[in-house]
Amino acid sequence: MPLQESVFKLDNNKFWYLNFVYNFLYKCIDMDRVHFCNMDTDQMYLAIAGSKIECYKYGLKYVIKDQGFFDQQYKEWLPWNDCTVAEEKKLMGITIESQGENFVCIAPKCYNLYKENEQNDNIVSLVNRMKGVSEVKADITTNDHIKCLNDGCNINVTINNLQMKMEVMSTINMKKSVLTGTHNKIVVLIYGYYTPFVYGISVDHYIIE
Repeated sequence: MPLQESVFKLDNNKFWYLNFVYNFLYKCIDMDRVHFCNMDTDQMYLAIAGSKIECYKYGLKYVIKDQGFFDQQYKEWLPWNDCTVAEEKKLMGITIESQGENFVCIAPKCYNLYKENEQNDNIVSLVNRMKGVSEVKADITTNDHIKCLNDGCNINVTINNLQMKMEVMSTINMKKSVLTGTHNKIVVLIYGYYTPFVYGISVDHYIIE
């Protein structure tokens, strides 16, 4: 029953998101120095204002406000040095998949994680995601994400797909908008708020106090 499995997965992930956030992060982490950048079905990206000296791979080390609670609880949620693969990928636990210096999130499921300063020509893209388009086929770079964010422009690419019709294999060229800064499921409001997309309702219809 794929439908039941999908519904269970979505609901269960949302529950464990809230469980991790409220029963761990909020209790022992200084959330004034942590920002939620992007959340997906099974992923969470955080911007952490930690050390300006140490390499960016320090995790939550410099934003702990209750060290005793953290030491007591963190192994229930997070991996640690020299832990086994089973301990790292434990059921209902949190695994660190990627870390970087900068993060650009134009819309949900459309983001780029990279290192090196954005003024540096040697930008190294670590994670590059676009909804519905393979990052390999699209050949979109970190600079494209930054340009879309700063200039509000649309970036289109032509991709090639194979299609079988009447036992004949054909190559189809399609032009798709891969970076637009918009999303057809939610409306992003100021201060990081968002609301479900409703046809005919725009940002101007909402008042945030």
